Amino acid sequence: MISKTRTLFTEALNPLTRITNSIVKKLNYIESSLILKAKEFEQAKDFILKTGIYHSNSFSDLSEEDQLKVAERIYQIIHKTLTDKQDSFEEANNQEDLEKRIYDFLKQNGGIMYPLELSAKKLAQAISKKEESN
Repeated sequence: MISKTRTLFTEALNPLTRITNSIVKKLNYIESSLILKAKEFEQAKDFILKTGIYHSNSFSDLSEEDQLKVAERIYQIIHKTLTDKQDSFEEANNQEDLEKRIYDFLKQNGGIMYPLELSAKKLAQAISKKEESN
């Protein structure tokens, strides 16, 4: 716990992190989608470097090595953030779908649990937790 906090503070104080975050915030939909489309960093490297220079005056003042570090971090942030959101959205839909199917089943078969919606929700959560632990 302490080492994670220390890592977060160290990263927050790093000037490269500040530059990286400012560039990521300024990326528009098209720029983000082009970065996301690249399967590997090397495919998006030139584009990210040019975009970084465009969005941040501080980026061009960095050494080539630091520019590459920032570009790699931008690539990682875009891929992690956008792919995780898609995954969590799918999981949420699956959870809601599971709840609905359980609710319909209980309603159809004369569910003995009351209230049905709450019971369906709790059952869906329990099933989801078991699936994750296996």
